[in-house]
Amino acid sequence: VRRWSSNTALVSCHEKIRWTWAEFGDRVDAFAKGLLALGFIPGDRIGVWATNQADWTVVQFATAKIGAILVNINPAYRPSELEYVLNKVGCKGVVTGTRFKSSDYIKMLQELLPELHDCAPGQLKAAKAPQLQTVIRLGSGHTSGMFNFGEVLQLAEQVEENALADAAMHLGCHDAINIQFTS
Repeated sequence: VRRWSSNTALVSCHEKIRWTWAEFGDRVDAFAKGLLALGFIPGDRIGVWATNQADWTVVQFATAKIGAILVNINPAYRPSELEYVLNKVGCKGVVTGTRFKSSDYIKMLQELLPELHDCAPGQLKAAKAPQLQTVIRLGSGHTSGMFNFGEVLQLAEQVEENALADAAMHLGCHDAINIQFTS
């Protein structure tokens, strides 16, 4: 980011997004700080259940930056498979897309986790996924029980400027940062 700040870092044609390294780095830092504000710590598992999009990449880099472990969840999974993954690795959080083709991720999550309807964002206590506390939805919409991605970016303002540097001091090059559930 420092060396190539004005060069192109990420292009998502279908979203009409083109970010420089500086823009990408700022968004990663903001989301990482937002995750810290939500109480995520090194070693926590955060699932991402979505198709390819720019903010998916932001999640990948932000989780690594704070030492959380990104759990890649196959976007073709159905609710029973999602339930298995969330519980197998003990996801504390999940970032979800909204829909793709016939997959309505929000609806499937609401069916799997009916407690979302009545809980405050970040306060989930679900019978079928007892370790899951936080659901973050991609896009600009709002859904009961879930944080909107932009809301998490705004939480960065509540976190001290040196929080990411402090987190980095406790991370090592051999720390796990990714678990993949693919086809």
